[in-house]
Amino acid sequence: MNQITREQMLQVFENRCSTRYYDPNKKISQEDFAAILEFAASHPALSAPSHGNS
Repeated sequence: MNQITREQMLQVFENRCSTRYYDPNKKISQEDFAAILEFAASHPALSAPSHGNS
């Protein structure tokens, strides 16, 4: 995984969008997947409702 800063990762999570297209052939490494899970678990506020929705 390329090294990115905490601020860059936060920006990715804050600006994420939902996609309706899923490519089952697209694979990511176990290392990248673990890094994503670790980051998400350590920043629970990112899972809070956005745009004032409850």
